[in-house]
Amino acid sequence: MSFQAMTWAITQRIPASQKIVLIVLANYANEKGACWPSLQTIAKDAGISKRTAMRTVEKLIENKIISVKKRRRSTGNQTSSYYQILPRFMVPIKAELDDYAPETNDIEPP
Repeated sequence: MSFQAMTWAITQRIPASQKIVLIVLANYANEKGACWPSLQTIAKDAGISKRTAMRTVEKLIENKIISVKKRRRSTGNQTSSYYQILPRFMVPIKAELDDYAPETNDIEPP
């Protein structure tokens, strides 16, 4: 968990559903603001449906608060997405997202 990301997420003036999803993502984020919880995990932790979690993630993307990259296992099956929190305090990452996102779900979020 990134305390810096959590502190930032809590202070954002955004609708409640977006704020709770952002806090859930910040809870899983590493020191670079990256995480990869499943939509099911986001929904469960936020106390919302999976569909609401999907719509809320889309709103966070539209508002340029997070970015998302779809991931696939080596078998071609989709796995949880890679989420990057884009707070102003974070230093831009120079490498590509692939350098930070694991290829499989074998790695648990922090």
